[in-house]
Amino acid sequence: MLQTFIRRVLPILILTALLTVCASCRNTVLPVSPSSETEKSTETDTPTTPATTDDRPTGHTETPPDDPDGSAVNWCAHENVSAASDKKATCTTDGYKNRKKCRDCGAELDDTGTAIPAYGHEYKNLKCIHCGKNKPSLAASGQFENTGVLWQLFDDGELAVSGNGAIPSFPEFENGYFFPFNKAVKSIVVYSGVTVIGDNVFRGLKDVTTVSIAASVRKIGDHAFDGWSLKTLELPYGPVEIGRDNFMDNEMFFIELPSSVRSVGAGSFSSKQLVTLRIPASVRTYDAYENQYSNLRTVAFMGDEASAKKLALYDHLTRDGECATVFLRFKYTGKASALPYCSKRGRTDGDFTYAVFTDDTALVTAYKGASANVEIPEKLGSYPVFGIEHECFKNNKTIRSVTLPSTLNVIYYKAFVDSSVEELTVKGDKLRVGANAFSGCSSLRTLNFGGTFLDIGAGAFSGTYVDNIRPDPEMKIARISAFANAHADKVDFSQFEIICDSAFARSTVPESIDLSGVSEIGFGAFYSAGLRSVNVTNVKKIERSAFKSNSYLTTETVTGLDTVKELDEHAFDFRYVIPSSETADASPEE
Repeated sequence: MLQTFIRRVLPILILTALLTVCASCRNTVLPVSPSSETEKSTETDTPTTPATTDDRPTGHTETPPDDPDGSAVNWCAHENVSAASDKKATCTTDGYKNRKKCRDCGAELDDTGTAIPAYGHEYKNLKCIHCGKNKPSLAASGQFENTGVLWQLFDDGELAVSGNGAIPSFPEFENGYFFPFNKAVKSIVVYSGVTVIGDNVFRGLKDVTTVSIAASVRKIGDHAFDGWSLKTLELPYGPVEIGRDNFMDNEMFFIELPSSVRSVGAGSFSSKQLVTLRIPASVRTYDAYENQYSNLRTVAFMGDEASAKKLALYDHLTRDGECATVFLRFKYTGKASALPYCSKRGRTDGDFTYAVFTDDTALVTAYKGASANVEIPEKLGSYPVFGIEHECFKNNKTIRSVTLPSTLNVIYYKAFVDSSVEELTVKGDKLRVGANAFSGCSSLRTLNFGGTFLDIGAGAFSGTYVDNIRPDPEMKIARISAFANAHADKVDFSQFEIICDSAFARSTVPESIDLSGVSEIGFGAFYSAGLRSVNVTNVKKIERSAFKSNSYLTTETVTGLDTVKELDEHAFDFRYVIPSSETADASPEE
C-alpha cells in the first residue's frame, strides 16, 4: 500500500501543492502568453514574448548541432547554392531567413541562414494582433522543479512551455506529470530557450492534436509525447535525438524529419494513416518495432541507398514482412507532401467505398456488396484504382472469385485474410502483396496472373494452394514467412540475396534447389520443405534450423558446406561444424 501511495498518489499531491502556490502568483508576468482573463483591465494588453536561449536576439544564425561522428553523409556535396525563400515566424512556430538551397540536387539546407524564434501571442483588446486568437484565461501554471522552465495551461487547451534549459525526465508512472489535465490539453507549444524535453514529460495527453517544438530543443526523450490524436507536428531544424515511442499512432498524412536529426528510437512516428515518411541523410540510427509501419506507402531517403542500408529501419522495411507494400525512394530531396498521401475518405461508388489520394488515384477501403464474384473496376468515381486497403475483405465468407483491374498494383496488409476467396485474377503485370493478405484463405487454389510479384509480405499466401507465384527478378529478399505453408514450385531461388526466417517453411518447393547466389538464409527458412538436395556454395550465413526436418539432406546431398562462412551447427538434421585451421582434417558428425 505504501509503495502504491508513493508511486501513484504522492506525485499528484505534490503537483496539486505546486499549483496552489502558482495560483497565488498568477499576476506574475511569465515569458509566454497572456495573463488570466480574470484580470479585468480597460488598458491595452501588454505583449509578451517567450524567452530566447543564450540571450540570443530574435533572429540568430543557426549552427548545426554537434555531431561526434563527423558531418552527415550525403550523395550531394551542396557546393552550388542559392538563396531560398524566407519563412516567417508565427506566434507558435519558428521561422527562418536567407536559408540556402542547393542548385544541383534541389535540397533546402536547413543548417544555413538565420532562425527566427516564434514570438508568442500578443494581445490587444483581448485578441492576438498576429493570429486573431481570442485571449484565453489561465487555467493553471507551474515551474519544472530545479529548472528555469515554466509552463502555463489556458482554458482553450493550449499548454505553453517557455524559459531556459532542460525539462527533466519523469519516472514512467502510470499517471504522468500532467495527468490531472489529461483531458484539458489540446495543443502543446515549446518555445525557444528549452533545450531538452525529458522522458515521459507529456505522456498521457491523448487528446493533443497539435505540437510545435522550437529549434532550440536538441533532445526529445523516451515517451516524451504520446500523440494518439496528433494531426499537426511542427518540428524545425534543431532536434538531434528523438527517443523511442514518441508521436505514436498519430493521424498525420506525411512526416518529414529535419536534417538535424541523428537518431530516432523505435516506435516513434508510427501512424494510423497511409503516410509518406522522409528521412534525412543526417540520420545515423533509426530503430523500429514489428508492425510499426504496416500502413505506410512511401519512405523517401534523402541520402543514397548505401547510407540507408546502415539503418535498422531499412532492415525493418525490407526484411520484416509487413512492409512489403512500402515504396522506397533514395536521393529524394523534395518535400514529403509532394508524394502521394490520402486526402479524402468515405466516398462511395456502387458497392465500393474508397479513399482519394493527392495523385488523383483511389484506394478501395470497403466492399458492401453480396456477390460471390467481385470485379473491382479500373476507376471509382473518376479516379484510377491503385490498391486495396488493409482488411478490406477480411473474413468475407461470400466472395468466391475476385478480379483486379490493370491499374491496381498493391494489396495491403490482411486485405483478404480468412475470406472464402477461391480464385484470384490479376489483369496487371506488377503486384505488391502485403503481410497476411491471403492468410487463412484455404479455398484459394487458382491464381490467374501473367505478371510478377514485386514484393510479398509475411505469410501473404500462407495456407493457400496457389502455385503460380512468380517473384519479379528485382525481388531480392524473401520476407519472413512469405511463402510459409504455401506452394512455391515456380520460384527461382537463385535470384534472392536474403531468404528470411521461415520464408519457405513447410511450403512445397522443388526437391532440389540451388541457393549458391544467396547471401543469408534465415532461421527455419526451409523447415520441413521436403528437400532432397541443395547447393549452398558461397552462402555467407545459414542460421539455426534453416533446413531442419528435411531428412533426406545429408553431408553428401548438400553441396558447398565447406564454403559457407557462417553456419549454425544446428542448421540441418545432421551436425556440421565449419572446419577451422586447427580442425581442417576433422570429419563431420552424422
